[in-house]
Amino acid sequence: MRSLNCKRYILAHNGVYEDISSLIDRNIATVYEKLDAVTAVTNRWMTLEQLPVAVMEHLGIDLNIQLKVVGAKRNIQMLVEHLLETGKMETRIRQGYVEYMAKE
Repeated sequence: MRSLNCKRYILAHNGVYEDISSLIDRNIATVYEKLDAVTAVTNRWMTLEQLPVAVMEHLGIDLNIQLKVVGAKRNIQMLVEHLLETGKMETRIRQGYVEYMAKE
């Protein structure tokens, strides 16, 4: 995004801006905070079904609001994929289930 050179940027549901550098910084910081939350709760082996619940509890997200749970699960799965690709998380197969844990 930083390489774009536009006079104005139209952000969905957020208006028109001439400078979005602070928004870029905040978004990057938010992603790192979420990655930290995922690694903080994966200090033991857990399945991809257990992992989002643990992260949502850690972040204080209400587990009874369907829209939040569905969205959070989707986002957490992407974070897990990133952690796997960067070597910060590992997997194993146990009794037919894939389990995940952060590397120390």
